[in-house]
Amino acid sequence: MRTVFKVVDQINEWVGGKIMHWLCAVLVLVLTFEVTARYVFNSPTMWANQLSIMLLGGIVALGWGYVHYHREHVRVDIFYASYSPKVKAITDVIGFVLLFFPLFLALTYEAWREMVYSYQQHEVMTETYWFPPVGPSRTTLFIGLALILVEGIVQFIRDLYFLIRSNPYDRP
Repeated sequence: MRTVFKVVDQINEWVGGKIMHWLCAVLVLVLTFEVTARYVFNSPTMWANQLSIMLLGGIVALGWGYVHYHREHVRVDIFYASYSPKVKAITDVIGFVLLFFPLFLALTYEAWREMVYSYQQHEVMTETYWFPPVGPSRTTLFIGLALILVEGIVQFIRDLYFLIRSNPYDRP
């Protein structure tokens, strides 16, 4: 089980730490091109705006698992920070059962359905006359949701183990 946990953590670390750097660099280049084309040459493009929206969506979605692995999601820290490790684990387990799993199971399922539909129907974005395919964006959303869901399962098991054994499973 430790090997599975390590693989999940490494995938989220790699996606969040490596892929995000490159996607951010590409986004900066696309936006720089668009601003230059628009304000220097007075010739804005249709594709740069749409591509920047798709890239930003991918950056956000693929970063969810990474942020969850590092436990950096927003919380009400005025309360949570003062809790003992055991109370934090209890709070996290309750949060996983009541909020996280129902929400992310439903979102991941719907993202899968929308992704499959998008490829079956050859769906395109209609905001511009460029008409880029929607499938890659929906695939990225599904992968991001799947990564945070799997990382959530790993964190949930770690918290349960801590509650039962009173020591961390495999992380300090």
